[in-house]
Amino acid sequence: MTSISVLFYPDGTLSLIRFRNIHGLHRIDGPATISFYENGLPNLQYFCIKRKLHRLDGPATQQFYPDGSLHSKKYYINGKWHRIDGPADQIFNNNGSIREQSWWINSKRHRIDGSAIQLFSVNGSIEYQAYFINNKEISHTHLLGLKLKFLILIKNFIHTSVSYTHLRAHETRGN
Repeated sequence: MTSISVLFYPDGTLSLIRFRNIHGLHRIDGPATISFYENGLPNLQYFCIKRKLHRLDGPATQQFYPDGSLHSKKYYINGKWHRIDGPADQIFNNNGSIREQSWWINSKRHRIDGSAIQLFSVNGSIEYQAYFINNKEISHTHLLGLKLKFLILIKNFIHTSVSYTHLRAHETRGN
């Protein structure tokens, strides 16, 4: 059974909507918690399944500035920061430009195709970046070396030839 809590500001403006079941915060078809500013615009949204932040089709949390512009979005699966197709944590300036972003897999900083943490200046250029694999910080040179080794492995795997006689031997062995 799901219970819904609704809170209001003293002036009657909607303040909070929260969905719970026996497991805690839980809602399948939308955010489990939505809080609002006194001006009626959304402040926070949390998508939860069985008390864990969880959403497959978008960010599990979103926070907004009082003017309604997006402040941050965070991607979670089963309570862990996780996103494979982009940054799992993004924070925006109130003009909509990106301020910082980081890549996470299973709550570990991890990115193999670039820096896992990026901080941006007001003009949008990267001020700081750091590289991580499985939550261990590595140098950019080390990351490039790992990528090169991986590409060599793939190339060798694809270009490994097997003779026709060798294949026939495996084929006839089973008969």
